Amino acid sequence: MARDDVRFHRGDMHSLLVNQLKKAEEDVLGVPADYVLVMSVEDLVDELFARWVVNPLVVHFDQHSSSGTKDIDFYVAGWEGDRIKVAGSCITFLYPFEGDAVLFDVRPSTGTMNPPRFELRDGFVLVAYEGRAPLDPNAVKSYVDSMEETIRKYVGWSRNDIGPWNERLRVELRRWVEERRTKVIADRALDAFLEVPVVDRANPSASFTVDPPRKVRPVAVQPIAPTPAFAPEPAISDDGFAAILREIESVTTAVQRLPKTFAKMPEESLRDVLLVVLNNHFGPATGETFSRRGKTDIFIPYGGDERAVFIAECKVWKGQKAFEDAIDQLLGYLIWRDSRAALIVFVRAGSPTDTGTKAIDAIRRHESFKRMGSSAGRETFTLANRNDDRKEIHLALLVVPVIE
Repeated sequence: MARDDVRFHRGDMHSLLVNQLKKAEEDVLGVPADYVLVMSVEDLVDELFARWVVNPLVVHFDQHSSSGTKDIDFYVAGWEGDRIKVAGSCITFLYPFEGDAVLFDVRPSTGTMNPPRFELRDGFVLVAYEGRAPLDPNAVKSYVDSMEETIRKYVGWSRNDIGPWNERLRVELRRWVEERRTKVIADRALDAFLEVPVVDRANPSASFTVDPPRKVRPVAVQPIAPTPAFAPEPAISDDGFAAILREIESVTTAVQRLPKTFAKMPEESLRDVLLVVLNNHFGPATGETFSRRGKTDIFIPYGGDERAVFIAECKVWKGQKAFEDAIDQLLGYLIWRDSRAALIVFVRAGSPTDTGTKAIDAIRRHESFKRMGSSAGRETFTLANRNDDRKEIHLALLVVPVIE
């Protein structure tokens, strides 16, 4: 075989991966500002990761085939150093592979002084054996077995280098995307603050992150005056979301500890208890507030504004079908800008654990469900807004036993 058939030796794996990481970072910096604002961080990271991930090699040795033995011109050395043409044979074994073919030419961090030689063609590794006819079957088998073993080792060494790098790539992409998004929002906020008309920009949509205003410890947030080109919308932060959920859970803990006090309360009264506590901490939390298609149970606005940073629906568990209707009901209340919500389920009979399992299953099967995730330091559900699937809703589920 020609010298060019030597594999795993031409380039350096470390240099390849460092260069790939640099290009990925440059790609993030070039993502259009409006796209950064309308895409969720996770979705954008997934999109970029799919573009820059290095797909490790997988050679399917169990799916190999052969070209069959063929005639070739074969030469042997003569007595006087000349070359004599004799009858020759060649057999080629084909192994399908997956992954980035360039990795066959990159030297992994582990290797030997004698890397394998083979050709690549149309998604196949080609291992050829040729010699003077007739070929010795044992020699052919020994050579092919040895080549398979060597290729397996190099593919494994290559994968060992790539696995940790791909993990690092996702972490770095998330950091770069978050930094990019922070910069874009800061740029748009500056535009708004200067109150100078901005021209030649598509109609952007954005959010700036705020905590819900608290009576006990107010958050110093100065709303930015909008310009015709940009109107930043308030969106609750993870810390603010966590604070609201903690207060709700403090009430639900009391409900569980004092079952005789709460067990006979109707749903509206249980909700009112929650509203009293939320009002004490976050300002004018209201119940039965109109939002889009109806009246939501818990509505926390931003400051004196009518825009909500948190909406919740309270329901007594009446079966999985009724709960599925409650999910639809809550989603019907959410307008485009709403991104944090909760479903509070009161369980008056049966097993709260079983109820929680059924509720989770209903949310996961819902047509708007996108993924499980973590927000506000707890497991949450990410759902798509019905009017814009790029706009995400982070939903918390709280199951509250109210059993005497």
